[in-house]
Amino acid sequence: MGYYEMVMNLSKNVFTLFLVLCLCSAIIIKNNRVLVNASPSTLMVPDDYKTIQEAINNAGSGDTIFVRKGIYTENIVINKSITLIGEDRESTIIDGRATGNVISIKASNVTIKGFTIRNSDPFVGYGIFIERFGNIVISNNSINNNNIGIQTSFSSRNQIYENIISANYVGIQLFYSSGNAVYRNVISSNTDGIDVYYYSVGNTFYENTINNNNWGVYLSFYIIIIMSSTITILWVISITCTLSKQLTYGVTMAKGIIGTIMKGRIWTRMV
Repeated sequence: MGYYEMVMNLSKNVFTLFLVLCLCSAIIIKNNRVLVNASPSTLMVPDDYKTIQEAINNAGSGDTIFVRKGIYTENIVINKSITLIGEDRESTIIDGRATGNVISIKASNVTIKGFTIRNSDPFVGYGIFIERFGNIVISNNSINNNNIGIQTSFSSRNQIYENIISANYVGIQLFYSSGNAVYRNVISSNTDGIDVYYYSVGNTFYENTINNNNWGVYLSFYIIIIMSSTITILWVISITCTLSKQLTYGVTMAKGIIGTIMKGRIWTRMV
C-alpha cells in the first residue's frame, strides 16, 4: 500500500471516529438533559401579548410582566412566581366585569403593583384573592368596587402596603392567616375597613389611615389582644393606625373575645 492510500485510510478512520463520538455525545445529552437557567425576562402587554393572562401563561418563574395603560377586562389567575407591574395606578385598570375574582394568586413570591383592580363579583368575588400561598407583595394599587378588596386565606408572610382600598364591602380580610404586614394603606368608604377572622395571629398593622367606613376594624373568633387608643395591639397582633369618622364602630370585637375599655385602652381576654 502506497503512502497516499495510507493517508486516505487514516483520514477515513479519524472521520469515522469523529462521527461516532458526536453520535455518542448526542445520545448522552439527550438522556441526561443539560439544564440551563435562563435569565428573568420582561414581557410587555399589549406589545408582546394582547392580554395579561396570555403574558402570564407564557412567563417563566421570576419574570416581570409590564402592563401599559389601558382597561383590561380580565379575571386573572397567577400560578407562578412573577412580578406584575402596571404603568400607572390610576390608568392601568384590571376590570373583573362583576364576575368571579379579579385576580386569584395561586403561587408564592408574587408581586402586584401599579394597578386599579375593580369590579369583582359583587357578592362572592375578591379584588385579590390569596389562598394557601405566601410571600406575596401587594403595593401601590387602587382596589375598589369589589365584594372584598383583598383576602388572605390560610396565607402568611405577605405584605400589603401603600394601597388605596375603597368602596368595597370589606377592604382587607384575613382568614386563618398569620405573620402578615398591612401598612401605610388608605382604607376608606368600605362597609368593613379591616376584618381579622379565625385564629389570624401574629399580624402587624401600622400607619394605615382608616376612615369613613361603617366598621373600621372588626376582630373576631379568638384573638388575644391588648389595644391602645392609637390601636396598638401588643401581643399576637400589633396595630398602629389612624382611625377617624367611622360611621358605626371604630374597633369591634366579637365571638370569643371579651373587651373592656379603660382610659382609652381596650383590654381583651379569651372567653
